Amino acid sequence: MKRPRVLLADDHRLLREALSQLLERGCDVVGAAADGRALLTAAAELRPDIVVLDSALPLLNGWTPPAGSGACCPGQGDFPDYA
Repeated sequence: MKRPRVLLADDHRLLREALSQLLERGCDVVGAAADGRALLTAAAELRPDIVVLDSALPLLNGWTPPAGSGACCPGQGDFPDYA
């Protein structure tokens, strides 16, 4: 079974590191971003299956994906619903 590719986004380094260690047991953590703009760049480059993000990221927050966010990941549409 293919392990999901995960991108982490949080402005707190210690939390990113802890989440990475926790998720690495069942996922491939492909990258991490410290702000919303870095998240969009990383998502376009890395094309993760899942993005785990802080709801209060600097520069672009985690509650409102930017208009046209599907442009960063062609073929994947807009960001999925929040769970």
